[in-house]
Amino acid sequence: GLFLLMKMPFLLISPKIVLERKIFNGDLYKREIVEILQKMGYRDIKSVNALNKIMEKMGLLIHYANDWVTADKGEKFSMWHKGVLNSDAWHPELVDEIIKYLKSC
Repeated sequence: GLFLLMKMPFLLISPKIVLERKIFNGDLYKREIVEILQKMGYRDIKSVNALNKIMEKMGLLIHYANDWVTADKGEKFSMWHKGVLNSDAWHPELVDEIIKYLKSC
């Protein structure tokens, strides 16, 4: 994604388009989800840990010792199965679910 664009300086693409490309080109890292939510106005989500806590309240993650485990409910948003420690890739639809959750609080 972004690394490839940096290697091709002749491609002048705005950060918004790069962000949209990440959303439509596959799964997202939690850091990317935090950045997307911040750009959408959810500035109180300042870290992956804050995102993890929200996902825990949604029933998507379970805090286990010093790690986070994907719960049954979170399986549909992860490229991995339930029970995975520190899942590193999440489907873009998760952003919409988080926004729905935050609006309902």
